[in-house]
Amino acid sequence: MKDYSMKSQLRPIIWENRKLRIIDQTLLPTSLVHISIETLEQAEEAIKQLKVRGAPALGIFAGFALVSILLYRKPKTVSEAIDILEQSADTIKKTRPTAVNLFWATDRILKIAHKEKDQELNKFLLILEQEAMGIYEKETKACKQIGIFGRCY
Repeated sequence: MKDYSMKSQLRPIIWENRKLRIIDQTLLPTSLVHISIETLEQAEEAIKQLKVRGAPALGIFAGFALVSILLYRKPKTVSEAIDILEQSADTIKKTRPTAVNLFWATDRILKIAHKEKDQELNKFLLILEQEAMGIYEKETKACKQIGIFGRCY
């Protein structure tokens, strides 16, 4: 994954070695603390307690959180994985019902999951991980473009 010239410890959302970590934004600016997100409960708490915030960050977080939850739960079949995804996505959406990027990202992961339901499980998980990375790429690129545009005025 691209670094976008930002030091790893300063990225608000870090996906490395199939592990999700975020900066706990509630502790900024006095402390820089990273927390791991593996479970649905941890993802739900991070959103509700504003540990992760901002529209693009919520979208990126949602994509990686769904993959992280699957990796933690270790489904035995793609069908079981899709059931976990659907339940997790529903719960995540309820944490911030007006967050458009959150809905967009969870729906994007669910759409690709249903499209790839005939894949072997490991391939299926890899496809979902790649989709989450695609969300990261798209949101990061959009934010950079906003910054470039804003700098011009």
